[in-house]
Amino acid sequence: MNEKIKKAYENKRLQIIYMIAAGVFAGLLEGVGISPVLCLIGMLPLFSVLECRQSSAKKRIAASVKRLVPFLAAYNFTKTCFLLTLYVQLDFPPAAGILLCFGAAFGTALIMFTAQLLCISVFAAVKTDKAFDVILLPLLFSFSELICENIGLMSFPWLGVWAQADGAEAVLMSASLFGCRFTSFIILLAVGTVYLALRSIFLKKYISAVIPLCCCLALAAAVFIFGNMKIKSLKAQSADAPTVNTLAVQLDCEGYEKDSMTAWEAADEYARLIKDYIGSSDTMPDLVFLPETAVHASFDNGDAFRIYEKMTKENGFTAALGCFRREDGKKYNSVIVYTPDGLSQSFHDKRHLIPFGEYMPFSNLTGADRLLYEPSEYGDMLVMDDIGVACGICIESIYSDSFVHQVRQGAQLIYIPTNDSWFGDSFARRAHYLHSKMRAIENSRFAVRAGNCGISSVITPWGSELAVENGKQKAVVDAQTPLLSGKSLYTKVGDIFGAVPWICVLAAVVINFRRRRSDD
Repeated sequence: MNEKIKKAYENKRLQIIYMIAAGVFAGLLEGVGISPVLCLIGMLPLFSVLECRQSSAKKRIAASVKRLVPFLAAYNFTKTCFLLTLYVQLDFPPAAGILLCFGAAFGTALIMFTAQLLCISVFAAVKTDKAFDVILLPLLFSFSELICENIGLMSFPWLGVWAQADGAEAVLMSASLFGCRFTSFIILLAVGTVYLALRSIFLKKYISAVIPLCCCLALAAAVFIFGNMKIKSLKAQSADAPTVNTLAVQLDCEGYEKDSMTAWEAADEYARLIKDYIGSSDTMPDLVFLPETAVHASFDNGDAFRIYEKMTKENGFTAALGCFRREDGKKYNSVIVYTPDGLSQSFHDKRHLIPFGEYMPFSNLTGADRLLYEPSEYGDMLVMDDIGVACGICIESIYSDSFVHQVRQGAQLIYIPTNDSWFGDSFARRAHYLHSKMRAIENSRFAVRAGNCGISSVITPWGSELAVENGKQKAVVDAQTPLLSGKSLYTKVGDIFGAVPWICVLAAVVINFRRRRSDD
Protein backbone atom coordinates (compact mmCIF):
# COMPACT_ATOMS: atom_id res chain seq x y z
CA MET A 1 0.00 0.00 0.00
CA ASN A 2 2.83 2.40 0.82
CA GLU A 3 4.39 1.68 -2.55
CA LYS A 4 1.11 2.55 -4.29
CA ILE A 5 0.91 5.81 -2.38
CA LYS A 6 4.49 6.61 -3.31
CA LYS A 7 3.84 5.95 -7.00
CA ALA A 8 0.69 8.06 -6.94
CA TYR A 9 2.60 10.86 -5.22
CA GLU A 10 5.27 10.77 -7.93
CA ASN A 11 2.77 10.67 -10.82
CA LYS A 12 3.03 14.10 -12.48
CA ARG A 13 -0.40 13.91 -14.10
CA LEU A 14 -2.10 13.07 -10.82
CA GLN A 15 -0.19 15.88 -9.13
CA ILE A 16 -1.56 18.41 -11.63
CA ILE A 17 -5.13 17.09 -11.26
CA TYR A 18 -4.81 17.24 -7.49
CA MET A 19 -3.42 20.79 -7.57
CA ILE A 20 -6.24 22.02 -9.83
CA ALA A 21 -8.89 20.38 -7.62
CA ALA A 22 -7.25 21.83 -4.50
CA GLY A 23 -7.15 25.29 -6.09
CA VAL A 24 -10.87 25.15 -6.88
CA PHE A 25 -11.58 24.01 -3.32
CA ALA A 26 -9.51 26.85 -1.81
CA GLY A 27 -11.26 29.40 -4.05
CA LEU A 28 -14.68 28.09 -3.03
CA LEU A 29 -13.75 28.34 0.65
CA GLU A 30 -13.35 32.08 0.15
CA GLY A 31 -16.24 32.74 -2.22
CA VAL A 32 -18.96 30.35 -1.07
CA GLY A 33 -18.02 29.76 2.54
CA ILE A 34 -18.47 26.31 4.01
CA SER A 35 -16.88 26.12 7.45
CA PRO A 36 -14.14 28.34 8.89
CA VAL A 37 -12.46 25.21 10.31
CA LEU A 38 -11.58 24.19 6.75
CA CYS A 39 -9.30 27.22 6.44
CA LEU A 40 -6.68 25.03 8.16
CA ILE A 41 -6.43 22.80 5.07
CA GLY A 42 -7.53 25.03 2.18
CA MET A 43 -4.05 26.34 1.37
CA LEU A 44 -2.03 23.20 2.17
CA PRO A 45 -0.82 22.78 -1.47
CA LEU A 46 0.89 26.18 -1.24
CA PHE A 47 3.40 24.74 1.21
CA SER A 48 4.44 21.99 -1.17
CA VAL A 49 7.11 24.47 -2.34
CA LEU A 50 8.94 23.58 0.87
CA GLU A 51 9.95 20.41 -0.99
CA CYS A 52 11.76 22.56 -3.58
CA ARG A 53 14.31 24.14 -1.23
CA GLN A 54 17.38 22.21 -2.39
CA SER A 55 19.78 23.10 -5.24
CA SER A 56 20.50 26.53 -6.72
CA ALA A 57 18.24 29.60 -6.51
CA LYS A 58 17.41 29.40 -10.23
CA LYS A 59 16.32 25.77 -9.96
CA ARG A 60 14.36 26.47 -6.78
CA ILE A 61 12.39 29.24 -8.50
CA ALA A 62 11.68 27.09 -11.57
CA ALA A 63 10.59 24.09 -9.47
CA SER A 64 8.40 26.21 -7.15
CA VAL A 65 6.65 28.04 -9.98
CA LYS A 66 6.10 24.83 -11.95
CA ARG A 67 4.63 23.09 -8.91
CA LEU A 68 2.21 25.88 -7.97
CA VAL A 69 0.97 27.12 -11.36
CA PRO A 70 -1.98 24.64 -11.56
CA PHE A 71 -3.04 25.35 -7.97
CA LEU A 72 -2.83 29.14 -8.16
CA ALA A 73 -4.45 29.30 -11.61
CA ALA A 74 -7.45 27.27 -10.43
CA TYR A 75 -7.57 29.15 -7.11
CA ASN A 76 -7.73 32.59 -8.69
CA PHE A 77 -10.01 31.76 -11.60
CA THR A 78 -12.50 30.16 -9.19
CA LYS A 79 -12.62 33.45 -7.27
CA THR A 80 -13.23 35.53 -10.41
CA CYS A 81 -15.49 33.17 -12.40
CA PHE A 82 -18.55 35.11 -11.20
CA LEU A 83 -17.68 37.61 -13.94
CA LEU A 84 -18.79 35.03 -16.51
CA THR A 85 -22.40 35.57 -15.42
CA LEU A 86 -22.33 39.24 -16.44
CA TYR A 87 -22.82 38.53 -20.14
CA VAL A 88 -26.61 38.49 -19.68
CA GLN A 89 -26.48 42.15 -18.64
CA LEU A 90 -24.32 43.32 -21.53
CA ASP A 91 -25.81 44.84 -24.64
CA PHE A 92 -23.89 42.43 -26.87
CA PRO A 93 -24.69 39.22 -28.75
CA PRO A 94 -24.40 36.25 -26.33
CA ALA A 95 -21.19 34.91 -27.91
CA ALA A 96 -19.48 38.31 -27.77
CA GLY A 97 -20.71 38.92 -24.22
CA ILE A 98 -19.42 35.56 -23.01
CA LEU A 99 -16.06 36.15 -24.67
CA LEU A 100 -15.76 39.60 -23.10
CA CYS A 101 -16.70 38.31 -19.64
CA PHE A 102 -14.26 35.42 -19.95
CA GLY A 103 -11.54 37.93 -20.78
CA ALA A 104 -12.48 40.00 -17.71
CA ALA A 105 -12.42 36.91 -15.45
CA PHE A 106 -9.15 35.70 -16.91
CA GLY A 107 -7.51 39.13 -16.74
CA THR A 108 -8.57 39.69 -13.13
CA ALA A 109 -7.35 36.23 -12.11
CA LEU A 110 -4.09 36.89 -13.95
CA ILE A 111 -3.42 40.01 -11.88
CA MET A 112 -3.69 38.08 -8.61
CA PHE A 113 -1.85 35.08 -10.07
CA THR A 114 1.08 37.25 -11.19
CA ALA A 115 1.39 38.96 -7.80
CA GLN A 116 1.41 35.58 -6.08
CA LEU A 117 4.01 34.05 -8.40
CA LEU A 118 6.21 37.11 -7.93
CA CYS A 119 6.19 36.64 -4.16
CA ILE A 120 6.66 32.85 -4.48
CA SER A 121 9.69 33.49 -6.69
CA VAL A 122 11.20 35.80 -4.08
CA PHE A 123 10.62 33.12 -1.45
CA ALA A 124 12.26 30.46 -3.63
CA ALA A 125 15.25 32.68 -4.36
CA VAL A 126 16.04 33.20 -0.67
CA LYS A 127 17.57 30.26 1.18
CA THR A 128 16.47 30.05 4.83
CA ASP A 129 16.05 27.49 7.59
CA LYS A 130 12.97 25.26 7.39
CA ALA A 131 11.42 26.77 10.54
CA PHE A 132 11.77 30.28 9.09
CA ASP A 133 10.39 29.07 5.73
CA VAL A 134 7.02 28.43 7.37
CA ILE A 135 6.94 32.08 8.46
CA LEU A 136 8.39 33.73 5.36
CA LEU A 137 6.10 32.02 2.86
CA PRO A 138 2.88 33.18 4.60
CA LEU A 139 4.33 36.67 4.93
CA LEU A 140 5.10 36.94 1.22
CA PHE A 141 1.85 35.34 0.07
CA SER A 142 -0.24 37.65 2.27
CA PHE A 143 1.77 40.55 0.86
CA SER A 144 0.66 39.50 -2.65
CA GLU A 145 -2.90 40.33 -1.56
CA LEU A 146 -1.74 43.83 -0.64
CA ILE A 147 -0.08 44.26 -4.04
CA CYS A 148 -3.46 43.83 -5.72
CA GLU A 149 -4.77 46.91 -3.90
CA ASN A 150 -1.92 49.16 -4.93
CA ILE A 151 -1.23 48.71 -8.64
CA GLY A 152 -3.26 51.61 -9.95
CA LEU A 153 -5.47 50.89 -12.94
CA MET A 154 -5.13 47.11 -12.58
CA SER A 155 -5.87 47.01 -8.85
CA PHE A 156 -8.55 44.56 -7.78
CA PRO A 157 -8.08 43.13 -4.25
CA TRP A 158 -10.84 40.56 -4.63
CA LEU A 159 -11.09 38.43 -1.49
CA GLY A 160 -8.11 36.71 0.10
CA VAL A 161 -7.22 33.88 2.45
CA TRP A 162 -8.83 35.91 5.26
CA ALA A 163 -12.27 35.21 3.76
CA GLN A 164 -11.90 31.49 4.50
CA ALA A 165 -12.32 32.29 8.20
CA ASP A 166 -15.71 34.01 7.80
CA GLY A 167 -17.80 32.93 10.76
CA ALA A 168 -14.83 32.67 13.14
CA GLU A 169 -15.11 36.14 14.65
CA ALA A 170 -12.17 35.69 17.02
CA VAL A 171 -9.87 34.93 14.08
CA LEU A 172 -11.12 37.89 12.02
CA MET A 173 -10.44 40.25 14.92
CA SER A 174 -6.73 40.00 14.08
CA ALA A 175 -7.53 42.39 11.21
CA SER A 176 -7.96 45.18 13.77
CA LEU A 177 -4.21 44.92 14.41
CA PHE A 178 -2.69 45.13 10.93
CA GLY A 179 -5.55 44.66 8.45
CA CYS A 180 -7.08 41.74 6.63
CA ARG A 181 -3.71 40.68 5.14
CA PHE A 182 -2.46 40.07 8.66
CA THR A 183 -5.44 37.76 9.12
CA SER A 184 -4.38 35.95 5.94
CA PHE A 185 -0.87 35.62 7.39
CA ILE A 186 -2.19 34.16 10.66
CA ILE A 187 -4.27 31.58 8.78
CA LEU A 188 -1.41 30.65 6.45
CA LEU A 189 0.99 30.34 9.38
CA ALA A 190 -1.39 27.86 11.01
CA VAL A 191 -1.73 25.97 7.71
CA GLY A 192 2.08 25.80 7.44
CA THR A 193 2.39 24.13 10.84
CA VAL A 194 -0.36 21.68 9.86
CA TYR A 195 1.55 20.90 6.65
CA LEU A 196 4.76 20.14 8.57
CA ALA A 197 2.86 17.90 10.96
CA LEU A 198 1.11 16.00 8.15
CA ARG A 199 4.39 15.64 6.27
CA SER A 200 6.06 14.12 9.32
CA ILE A 201 3.15 11.73 9.82
CA PHE A 202 3.26 10.73 6.14
CA LEU A 203 6.99 9.96 6.52
CA LYS A 204 6.24 8.06 9.75
CA LYS A 205 8.27 10.53 11.80
CA TYR A 206 5.59 10.81 14.44
CA ILE A 207 7.73 12.50 17.08
CA SER A 208 8.68 15.22 14.58
CA ALA A 209 4.97 15.98 14.13
CA VAL A 210 4.57 16.97 17.78
CA ILE A 211 6.40 20.32 17.57
CA PRO A 212 4.44 21.80 14.61
CA LEU A 213 1.16 20.56 16.12
CA CYS A 214 2.01 22.24 19.42
CA CYS A 215 2.91 25.44 17.53
CA CYS A 216 -0.44 25.31 15.72
CA LEU A 217 -2.33 24.86 19.00
CA ALA A 218 -0.36 27.70 20.64
CA LEU A 219 -1.08 30.01 17.70
CA ALA A 220 -4.79 29.10 17.75
CA ALA A 221 -4.95 29.72 21.49
CA ALA A 222 -3.27 33.13 21.16
CA VAL A 223 -5.58 34.15 18.31
CA PHE A 224 -8.74 33.08 20.13
CA ILE A 225 -7.72 34.67 23.41
CA PHE A 226 -6.90 37.99 21.73
CA GLY A 227 -10.00 37.87 19.52
CA ASN A 228 -12.41 37.18 22.36
CA MET A 229 -10.80 39.81 24.58
CA LYS A 230 -11.08 42.36 21.75
CA ILE A 231 -14.73 41.47 21.15
CA LYS A 232 -15.46 41.80 24.87
CA SER A 233 -13.76 45.20 24.92
CA LEU A 234 -15.69 46.44 21.85
CA LYS A 235 -18.99 45.28 23.35
CA ALA A 236 -18.21 47.18 26.54
CA GLN A 237 -17.35 50.31 24.55
CA SER A 238 -20.54 49.93 22.52
CA ALA A 239 -22.65 49.67 25.65
CA ASP A 240 -21.29 53.01 26.91
CA ALA A 241 -21.26 54.82 23.55
CA PRO A 242 -23.97 57.20 22.29
CA THR A 243 -26.32 55.59 19.78
CA VAL A 244 -28.34 56.65 16.75
CA ASN A 245 -31.25 54.86 15.14
CA THR A 246 -30.02 53.95 11.66
CA LEU A 247 -32.20 52.85 8.78
CA ALA A 248 -30.99 51.17 5.57
CA VAL A 249 -33.51 50.96 2.73
CA GLN A 250 -33.55 48.59 -0.26
CA LEU A 251 -35.84 47.87 -3.20
CA ASP A 252 -36.52 44.56 -4.95
CA CYS A 253 -35.34 45.43 -8.44
CA GLU A 254 -32.08 44.65 -10.22
CA GLY A 255 -30.23 47.42 -12.04
CA TYR A 256 -31.68 46.63 -15.46
CA GLU A 257 -35.19 46.56 -13.94
CA LYS A 258 -34.63 49.94 -12.34
CA ASP A 259 -33.65 51.39 -15.73
CA SER A 260 -37.32 51.16 -16.69
CA MET A 261 -38.20 53.51 -13.82
CA THR A 262 -37.85 57.27 -13.95
CA ALA A 263 -35.71 58.98 -11.33
CA TRP A 264 -38.86 60.34 -9.69
CA GLU A 265 -40.44 56.87 -9.52
CA ALA A 266 -37.30 55.43 -7.91
CA ALA A 267 -37.16 58.28 -5.40
CA ASP A 268 -40.84 57.77 -4.60
CA GLU A 269 -40.40 54.00 -4.05
CA TYR A 270 -37.69 54.55 -1.45
CA ALA A 271 -39.65 57.38 0.15
CA ARG A 272 -42.72 55.12 0.52
CA LEU A 273 -40.66 52.52 2.39
CA ILE A 274 -39.35 55.20 4.75
CA LYS A 275 -42.87 56.57 5.32
CA ASP A 276 -44.23 53.07 6.00
CA TYR A 277 -41.49 52.49 8.55
CA ILE A 278 -42.18 55.79 10.30
CA GLY A 279 -45.90 55.05 10.34
CA SER A 280 -45.49 51.58 11.84
CA SER A 281 -42.58 52.13 14.23
CA ASP A 282 -42.47 53.77 17.63
CA THR A 283 -38.94 55.00 16.89
CA MET A 284 -38.06 57.80 14.51
CA PRO A 285 -34.85 57.18 12.53
CA ASP A 286 -31.96 59.56 13.12
CA LEU A 287 -29.96 58.61 10.03
CA VAL A 288 -31.42 57.08 6.86
CA PHE A 289 -29.16 55.40 4.29
CA LEU A 290 -30.09 54.62 0.68
CA PRO A 291 -28.11 52.55 -1.89
CA GLU A 292 -25.76 53.62 -4.67
CA THR A 293 -27.59 55.69 -7.35
CA ALA A 294 -30.82 55.18 -5.42
CA VAL A 295 -32.05 58.13 -7.47
CA HIS A 296 -30.45 57.77 -10.91
CA ALA A 297 -30.37 61.48 -11.70
CA SER A 298 -28.29 64.53 -10.90
CA PHE A 299 -29.27 66.06 -7.57
CA ASP A 300 -30.08 69.35 -9.26
CA ASN A 301 -33.13 67.54 -10.67
CA GLY A 302 -35.56 69.12 -8.23
CA ASP A 303 -38.56 66.90 -8.98
CA ALA A 304 -36.78 63.70 -8.04
CA PHE A 305 -35.19 65.03 -4.85
CA ARG A 306 -37.79 67.41 -3.51
CA ILE A 307 -39.52 64.53 -1.74
CA TYR A 308 -36.44 63.98 0.50
CA GLU A 309 -36.06 67.66 1.20
CA LYS A 310 -39.65 67.72 2.43
CA MET A 311 -39.49 64.40 4.31
CA THR A 312 -36.32 65.21 6.27
CA LYS A 313 -37.67 68.64 7.20
CA GLU A 314 -41.02 67.27 8.41
CA ASN A 315 -39.61 64.31 10.36
CA GLY A 316 -36.31 65.71 11.61
CA PHE A 317 -33.95 62.98 10.35
CA THR A 318 -30.92 63.14 8.06
CA ALA A 319 -30.76 61.06 4.88
CA ALA A 320 -27.84 60.00 2.65
CA LEU A 321 -28.60 58.79 -0.86
CA GLY A 322 -26.69 57.82 -3.95
CA CYS A 323 -27.14 59.90 -7.08
CA PHE A 324 -25.12 61.81 -9.70
CA ARG A 325 -23.29 65.07 -9.12
CA ARG A 326 -22.04 67.49 -11.77
CA GLU A 327 -19.27 70.01 -11.33
CA ASP A 328 -17.23 71.90 -13.94
CA GLY A 329 -18.77 69.81 -16.69
CA LYS A 330 -17.77 66.53 -15.01
CA LYS A 331 -20.11 63.84 -13.71
CA TYR A 332 -19.51 61.99 -10.45
CA ASN A 333 -21.08 58.93 -8.83
CA SER A 334 -21.87 60.46 -5.48
CA VAL A 335 -23.64 60.37 -2.17
CA ILE A 336 -25.38 63.52 -1.00
CA VAL A 337 -26.97 64.38 2.33
CA TYR A 338 -30.34 65.97 3.12
CA THR A 339 -30.81 67.40 6.62
CA PRO A 340 -33.89 68.98 8.22
CA ASP A 341 -32.38 72.29 7.05
CA GLY A 342 -32.11 71.19 3.42
CA LEU A 343 -29.31 69.96 1.17
CA SER A 344 -26.02 69.65 3.07
CA GLN A 345 -22.69 70.82 1.74
CA SER A 346 -21.29 67.41 2.71
CA PHE A 347 -20.99 64.86 -0.11
CA HIS A 348 -18.85 61.90 -1.15
CA ASP A 349 -17.65 61.22 -4.71
CA LYS A 350 -16.69 57.72 -5.74
CA ARG A 351 -12.93 57.31 -6.06
CA HIS A 352 -12.46 53.73 -7.29
CA LEU A 353 -14.36 53.29 -10.55
CA ILE A 354 -15.02 50.08 -12.50
CA PRO A 355 -12.90 50.00 -15.70
CA PHE A 356 -14.96 49.81 -18.91
CA GLY A 357 -18.16 49.99 -16.83
CA GLU A 358 -17.84 53.43 -15.21
CA TYR A 359 -14.89 54.86 -17.11
CA MET A 360 -12.70 54.08 -20.09
CA PRO A 361 -9.02 53.48 -19.21
CA PHE A 362 -6.47 55.57 -21.12
CA SER A 363 -9.23 57.74 -22.59
CA ASN A 364 -6.86 60.72 -22.48
CA LEU A 365 -4.53 58.87 -24.87
CA THR A 366 -7.07 57.19 -27.16
CA GLY A 367 -9.57 60.04 -27.40
CA ALA A 368 -12.40 57.74 -26.29
CA ASP A 369 -15.24 59.01 -24.11
CA ARG A 370 -14.76 58.49 -20.38
CA LEU A 371 -18.17 56.78 -20.28
CA LEU A 372 -20.03 57.66 -17.08
CA TYR A 373 -18.01 59.20 -14.24
CA GLU A 374 -14.90 61.01 -13.18
CA PRO A 375 -12.98 59.59 -10.19
CA SER A 376 -12.63 61.59 -7.01
CA GLU A 377 -9.08 62.35 -5.86
CA TYR A 378 -9.93 61.05 -2.40
CA GLY A 379 -13.47 60.35 -1.21
CA ASP A 380 -14.52 62.74 1.54
CA MET A 381 -16.01 61.82 4.88
CA LEU A 382 -19.72 62.65 5.16
CA VAL A 383 -21.05 64.74 8.01
CA MET A 384 -24.57 63.73 9.03
CA ASP A 385 -26.19 65.46 11.98
CA ASP A 386 -22.71 66.38 13.27
CA ILE A 387 -21.64 62.72 13.01
CA GLY A 388 -18.63 61.78 10.89
CA VAL A 389 -19.47 58.95 8.48
CA ALA A 390 -16.82 57.11 6.44
CA CYS A 391 -18.36 56.35 3.05
CA GLY A 392 -17.32 53.86 0.36
CA ILE A 393 -19.55 53.40 -2.68
CA CYS A 394 -19.95 49.81 -3.92
CA ILE A 395 -16.56 48.58 -5.20
CA GLU A 396 -14.80 51.03 -2.89
CA SER A 397 -15.65 48.64 -0.05
CA ILE A 398 -12.96 46.20 -1.25
CA TYR A 399 -10.26 48.85 -0.71
CA SER A 400 -9.07 49.46 2.84
CA ASP A 401 -7.25 52.74 2.36
CA SER A 402 -10.26 55.02 1.86
CA PHE A 403 -11.89 53.93 5.11
CA VAL A 404 -8.68 54.25 7.12
CA HIS A 405 -8.28 57.80 5.81
CA GLN A 406 -11.83 58.81 6.76
CA VAL A 407 -11.81 57.17 10.20
CA ARG A 408 -8.60 59.04 10.93
CA GLN A 409 -10.51 62.21 10.04
CA GLY A 410 -12.99 61.39 12.82
CA ALA A 411 -15.63 59.14 11.27
CA GLN A 412 -17.64 57.31 13.94
CA LEU A 413 -19.67 55.18 11.55
CA ILE A 414 -19.16 53.45 8.19
CA TYR A 415 -21.70 53.67 5.36
CA ILE A 416 -21.50 51.46 2.26
CA PRO A 417 -24.14 52.15 -0.43
CA THR A 418 -23.94 49.54 -3.17
CA ASN A 419 -25.55 48.21 -6.33
CA ASP A 420 -24.94 44.46 -6.43
CA SER A 421 -27.41 43.68 -9.20
CA TRP A 422 -24.60 43.02 -11.67
CA PHE A 423 -23.56 40.04 -9.49
CA GLY A 424 -26.82 38.25 -10.31
CA ASP A 425 -27.26 35.12 -8.21
CA SER A 426 -23.55 34.24 -8.17
CA PHE A 427 -21.50 33.81 -5.00
CA ALA A 428 -20.00 37.26 -5.61
CA ARG A 429 -22.95 38.92 -3.84
CA ARG A 430 -21.92 37.27 -0.57
CA ALA A 431 -18.21 37.70 -1.33
CA HIS A 432 -18.67 41.44 -1.85
CA TYR A 433 -20.55 41.62 1.43
CA LEU A 434 -17.58 40.08 3.29
CA HIS A 435 -15.54 43.19 2.49
CA SER A 436 -18.06 45.36 4.34
CA LYS A 437 -17.61 43.13 7.38
CA MET A 438 -13.85 43.42 7.14
CA ARG A 439 -13.88 47.22 6.87
CA ALA A 440 -15.95 47.33 10.08
CA ILE A 441 -13.53 44.99 11.86
CA GLU A 442 -10.38 46.73 10.63
CA ASN A 443 -11.51 50.14 11.85
CA SER A 444 -13.51 49.12 14.96
CA ARG A 445 -16.64 50.82 13.65
CA PHE A 446 -20.25 49.81 13.14
CA ALA A 447 -21.09 49.76 9.43
CA VAL A 448 -24.41 50.36 7.67
CA ARG A 449 -24.71 48.72 4.26
CA ALA A 450 -27.56 49.63 1.90
CA GLY A 451 -27.86 47.39 -1.17
CA ASN A 452 -30.27 48.15 -3.99
CA CYS A 453 -31.69 44.62 -3.73
CA GLY A 454 -29.70 43.22 -0.79
CA ILE A 455 -27.57 42.54 1.13
CA SER A 456 -28.48 45.38 3.52
CA SER A 457 -27.34 45.26 7.13
CA VAL A 458 -25.95 46.93 10.22
CA ILE A 459 -22.62 45.24 10.96
CA THR A 460 -20.82 45.22 14.31
CA PRO A 461 -17.06 45.88 14.69
CA TRP A 462 -16.63 42.16 15.42
CA GLY A 463 -18.33 41.00 12.22
CA SER A 464 -21.83 39.99 13.29
CA GLU A 465 -25.06 41.76 12.32
CA LEU A 466 -27.40 43.83 14.46
CA ALA A 467 -29.88 43.52 11.61
CA VAL A 468 -29.69 42.10 8.08
CA GLU A 469 -31.81 41.55 4.98
CA ASN A 470 -30.32 39.05 2.53
CA GLY A 471 -33.21 38.62 0.14
CA LYS A 472 -34.22 40.48 -2.99
CA GLN A 473 -37.27 42.28 -1.64
CA LYS A 474 -38.42 45.71 -0.56
CA ALA A 475 -37.25 46.12 2.99
CA VAL A 476 -35.83 48.39 5.66
CA VAL A 477 -33.13 47.39 8.10
CA ASP A 478 -32.97 49.31 11.35
CA ALA A 479 -30.90 49.19 14.53
CA GLN A 480 -29.81 51.32 17.44
CA THR A 481 -26.21 51.79 16.34
CA PRO A 482 -23.42 52.82 18.73
CA LEU A 483 -21.00 55.53 17.62
CA LEU A 484 -17.44 54.57 18.53
CA SER A 485 -14.52 56.99 18.67
CA GLY A 486 -11.51 54.86 19.63
CA LYS A 487 -9.17 53.93 16.80
CA SER A 488 -7.91 50.42 16.13
CA LEU A 489 -4.19 49.79 15.74
CA TYR A 490 -4.73 49.24 12.02
CA THR A 491 -6.44 52.61 11.66
CA LYS A 492 -3.46 54.26 13.35
CA VAL A 493 -0.62 52.55 11.48
CA GLY A 494 -2.28 51.51 8.19
CA ASP A 495 -0.65 48.83 6.02
CA ILE A 496 2.68 48.88 7.85
CA PHE A 497 2.49 45.08 7.94
CA GLY A 498 3.35 45.11 4.24
CA ALA A 499 6.94 46.05 5.10
CA VAL A 500 7.50 43.00 7.32
CA PRO A 501 8.06 40.42 4.53
CA TRP A 502 10.75 42.53 2.93
CA ILE A 503 12.52 43.13 6.24
CA CYS A 504 12.57 39.34 6.69
CA VAL A 505 13.85 38.80 3.14
CA LEU A 506 16.61 41.36 3.69
CA ALA A 507 17.53 39.70 6.99
CA ALA A 508 17.71 36.29 5.30
CA VAL A 509 19.94 37.66 2.53
CA VAL A 510 22.31 39.25 5.05
CA ILE A 511 22.48 36.04 7.11
CA ASN A 512 23.20 33.93 4.01
CA PHE A 513 25.89 36.37 2.92
CA ARG A 514 27.60 36.17 6.32
CA ARG A 515 27.41 32.38 6.30
CA ARG A 516 29.11 32.22 2.91
CA ARG A 517 31.86 34.56 4.08
CA SER A 518 32.45 32.51 7.22
CA ASP A 519 32.55 29.28 5.14
CA ASP A 520 35.15 30.85 2.88
